Amino acid sequence: MRITEKVVSICLLLDEKKAQDIVVCDTTKMKNAVNYFIIASADSIAHVRGVADYIEEKAKESEILKDYYREGYEQSDWVVFDFDDIFLHIFTKDARERYSLQKMLNEGGNIFTLKRVLNEAKKKQEKEAKRIDLNLKPKKIKDSKK
Repeated sequence: MRITEKVVSICLLLDEKKAQDIVVCDTTKMKNAVNYFIIASADSIAHVRGVADYIEEKAKESEILKDYYREGYEQSDWVVFDFDDIFLHIFTKDARERYSLQKMLNEGGNIFTLKRVLNEAKKKQEKEAKRIDLNLKPKKIKDSKK
């Protein structure tokens, strides 16, 4: 799975606002315009709105999330954010069950939990840190005696 900074950022924001059952659906192999679907649940309509408000607030402050479109806020049992290559769906638990979006997207076993997304991001970060560390190690300078 190729985790993007956008996916990780969105998942972390959802987790901060106590969204539940956060999953990422990798649809990069399905030849869609959308590479990832992120699905999360909230306890109530007020919680859905609170999570959506927080995502919107943080998206406006963020360089990588600044371009988005939001839909469904008035109905509030299902809010969708379109971040170009990522769709974020925030459902009440009842709406999530009713629409079964996750089941439809999981045809190829492409669903990942928040824990797995964060583990992949951590591995990627550690790998990048090692690569940078290797590049920064001092080189031995040959002693030139004349």
